[in-house]
Amino acid sequence: MTLSQHSAFPQTTAAPEWQTVLDPAEPLLWQGRPGGGLQFGLGHALRLMRSAVMLGLFVYLVHSVGYGIANNRRVQVIVVLVFFLPVPLALIKSMITRRMQRYALTPSRAIIVTGLGPFGRSIKSVPITAATPLTLLRGHRSSILFTETPHWYTGLIMQAQTAGFERIAGAEAVFALMRQTQKGAS
Repeated sequence: MTLSQHSAFPQTTAAPEWQTVLDPAEPLLWQGRPGGGLQFGLGHALRLMRSAVMLGLFVYLVHSVGYGIANNRRVQVIVVLVFFLPVPLALIKSMITRRMQRYALTPSRAIIVTGLGPFGRSIKSVPITAATPLTLLRGHRSSILFTETPHWYTGLIMQAQTAGFERIAGAEAVFALMRQTQKGAS
């Protein structure tokens, strides 16, 4: 079975949306898109724990000062929303962003296009060379990162600054193709 016949490689001719992204006569080795759904990770859990600690500190300070606002239901709801609402919003934002992403692999670069539609689009092109770090994160929907693997605390303090093909089907085959591309670039 050749790579183009594998289920991870449904077609190798460029779809119309890639014509403006690819260089003239640049071959397309693979194209795909990320899996949908919510993706709750360790960073989200850490942010929820941080929110709980901050909420506890806020409640302690309000009670120690003695203001009567701690017994006001409206204030309680607003405080809980301020501390906990960012996590579900981040989950929804990442899900919507993934729905608008398309991935492509050529012999010289990996391309991530985000935002197809009326809002414009951003194109991220990562050269695939022998020095490009590739990391395969295995799971139900595996991911391939082109940058350093994020630390366990990423998401608590800052967002992960990684580029990669997230939650793709057939990630092992795409990873093998990227390794072949790396060997050809050296």
